[in-house]
Amino acid sequence: MNDTALLNSLLFIVFHGEIWFLAL
Repeated sequence: MNDTALLNSLLFIVFHGEIWFLAL
């Protein structure tokens, strides 16, 4: 796994985390 894929995965998780936070 390269750094770009890892970074994209992290951003994806953080983004969804914020969506859930705002949804609550």
